[in-house]
Amino acid sequence: MEDASNTSNRSPAERQGVLRRTVASLVFAAGAALMAGLSVAPVFKQHRGDEDAALPILSTLPAFKLIDQSGRPFSSADLRGDAWVADFFFTSCPGPCLVMSQHLRELRAQLPGGMRCVSITIDPETDQPAVLARYAARFGIEPQDESWVFLTGTQEAIYRLAREGFHLAAAGPAKIDPADRETSLAEFLHSTRFALVDKEGRLRGYYESTDASELTRLRMDVARLR
Repeated sequence: MEDASNTSNRSPAERQGVLRRTVASLVFAAGAALMAGLSVAPVFKQHRGDEDAALPILSTLPAFKLIDQSGRPFSSADLRGDAWVADFFFTSCPGPCLVMSQHLRELRAQLPGGMRCVSITIDPETDQPAVLARYAARFGIEPQDESWVFLTGTQEAIYRLAREGFHLAAAGPAKIDPADRETSLAEFLHSTRFALVDKEGRLRGYYESTDASELTRLRMDVARLR
């Protein structure tokens, strides 16, 4: 930008030209600043509004039929009308499953009434109903307590539900080799994320079970579904 104050040695016409260019530069700068402010404002408003925005509907779960820890048939219809948090695990898991279940137990204590938890094994060969019942008892869940159910079934049905319904990883050997059980257990793979499902069976969010901030977000989102 030209210095409009240094015009003492210039003719009137030159001084007028400098003044016009200076004013034009100032107007352009002000306009640019205004446009920048306008372009930032909606982004800021949108960011601030994220907390109040509706939870997205990610997909609708397919109908499923499994078996609970009491040996009774359990289907998606038994969850209709309740919001619930789901995870995939297995009772002999040498990795994060115990920590995930512990977090679910803590979460249950903070969840509003009517919220349920559903844990689905990816090792149905081992995790028969009696095994699931013993595992559930470790977390204070009695057989008649329907607020947290532990489900088993055929491997095909479970893996299809995990992959095609929840869009979460699930894999493992078709059979566990008793002679090399440690190797067999290492072949099991499952997601460590919790999934939030609404009262109509629709997926509304995923939350990393090992991340404290994600668990806080889950508690908040559960409250928003009520």
